[in-house]
Amino acid sequence: MFRAWRTLLVNLCMSSDSTGVPSGLNEQQPTVQRGRLWVSVSVLPSRLESFGAVGLPSILGQRGVIIEEVLVVLPQNFRNFRHELLSPMLPGSLAGQRYPTPLPHWLTGPECDPRVRVLQPPQDLGSLSLVLPALWHIQQVAGSIGDQDALIVVVDDTAYHPESFANLHVRWASRFPNSVVAVEGGRHLRGVLPEELRPGEAAWVQHWAGVHYRIRFFHDSLLQALLCPLPSDMKAELGIVGQGAGLAKCPPEALGDLDWWMSGWLSFDGRQRIIVPGGGHAWAGGGHDMALPDQLSMSPVSETRKWRITSFFSKADIPNRAIAHERPWQALAEGFSRDERTLAEASALAQEMLEQGQGHEAEAVLRNSLNQLDSLMTGTQSAVRHQLARNLALAIKRHRGDRKSTRLNSSHRPLSR
Repeated sequence: MFRAWRTLLVNLCMSSDSTGVPSGLNEQQPTVQRGRLWVSVSVLPSRLESFGAVGLPSILGQRGVIIEEVLVVLPQNFRNFRHELLSPMLPGSLAGQRYPTPLPHWLTGPECDPRVRVLQPPQDLGSLSLVLPALWHIQQVAGSIGDQDALIVVVDDTAYHPESFANLHVRWASRFPNSVVAVEGGRHLRGVLPEELRPGEAAWVQHWAGVHYRIRFFHDSLLQALLCPLPSDMKAELGIVGQGAGLAKCPPEALGDLDWWMSGWLSFDGRQRIIVPGGGHAWAGGGHDMALPDQLSMSPVSETRKWRITSFFSKADIPNRAIAHERPWQALAEGFSRDERTLAEASALAQEMLEQGQGHEAEAVLRNSLNQLDSLMTGTQSAVRHQLARNLALAIKRHRGDRKSTRLNSSHRPLSR
């Protein structure tokens, strides 16, 4: 059992909403809730005001389902994982960001709703903050966990349809009691599962639209695996010791992409991911509010981050792994390695690496991508690929010039007296 961090609890307020019901609901599906339901959302400091005005009211206004608690995760401290783990594929640092003191009146005022709790773990866990602090809290306060008790994980920049959670917890989860049930996800590098294939199995899920987990799915070995990208001092604080060689090599980029990281471990745990009818934009408004700051999906190396994660699952030394679980991740990793959009990120990635002083690694990234493009262009006349190869070659040339200039400047510095 992990040494879960102590959390602070604060009451919060409620609101409501009402709109029409999207497609995906019908009279034959279950309408009686079985099992308790919690909701987890981790809110960044830069989005707290917007969440209080839009996201939270849409969560508290859910119909057709009883919510035990809405767990709002506000970490006390943010670390610079990008610098600590030497990973330019992680998003920019949130270190130094703080929530307002005191918290807004809708978090602590007299009109607060007793269903809502603020969890304040001492440290941010990157994308894992969306789910793990809530799980630890539930383990502490909920007593024995029932077979159908569940957690819905959502994000802080989306407004949810008022029957979205009932659609997941009441209607579809009862049909797939041993599977993760999600509003959105897909089987290939990008692009969600078509409506005509739903309900259907996917390789990866997207948390922005809502993902439903049975709490019993999260056994200790799965939690250890999820936490393996964290810095060693944080793992020691959580009592995680003795991880195997396979976990020792897990990609730090996982701290910036819960969708693919969680999906991979669920796959190796033999847990299906089912995408339900209706589509994310029906159940979650228009999707992300892209006007809000700190958008992970806007990263110039987001595809490369997924490539690193899929590559890990395609060859990691995972105990009791099955070939049936491994093959989809091998196919995804191979797909990213031949994907023009992913290879095009090499220039941006190399620039990020240069800024972290990883000059030789940056040139290696550029060369590997250029070599991969050369192999893809054999026997083809793709103008896009030729232009991309040209851009990478120019980037290598510029990079060498920058390194040479840096060396010359260093050699001409006056001697200190």
